[in-house]
Amino acid sequence: MTRRQISDRWDMVGKLAFVVAMCSCAEMLIFVIQGLIGLAIGGFGSTGVVGVAWRNLAWLPVVIYAAAVVLSIPLPRWPGRETRWSGNGKVRMPPMGRGMLLLFGWILFLGTALHVLSLRGQDEPMDDASGYVIVAWAGAVALLLLRIVLGTLRLLPRSWRVLPPDDGPPVADTRPDVVIPDQRFAPKDG
Repeated sequence: MTRRQISDRWDMVGKLAFVVAMCSCAEMLIFVIQGLIGLAIGGFGSTGVVGVAWRNLAWLPVVIYAAAVVLSIPLPRWPGRETRWSGNGKVRMPPMGRGMLLLFGWILFLGTALHVLSLRGQDEPMDDASGYVIVAWAGAVALLLLRIVLGTLRLLPRSWRVLPPDDGPPVADTRPDVVIPDQRFAPKDG
């Protein structure tokens, strides 16, 4: 993969994470409205088909988050990636990385847990579909953590860990050919 392809994929991960963040914001706003309605009418239980349809909507942000995680797995870390500007050039958008994706995962957990438990009666047990949403979220976060740990331990292919050289014009190499050993386990001087 070239740097341009890697940058485009990181941008796609950022857009997916933005959609997940907006879904979480919408969920939180809806919870506030549900709470106010519950206070006004003295509480409410499951509303039948509406409650089931609402709880099934919890799959949407989890699936989008899982897609962002899967898309980010083969991408190398790019600490100096430039920020993007919005279409009108007024808003600066920071680049997305796996750390921010992990943070969005924990925020998504809070929203998803509240989402699958909302519109449920006090004595109504949690159904299997609601539990599967939380398991799917946990699987996506576990996959992301595994990718972070394996990358840190350098147990992944080099193309997944190190950026390719810049796509600039070729420069003649005048240095002698010297083989540099892998410095992974070398002691530090000092």
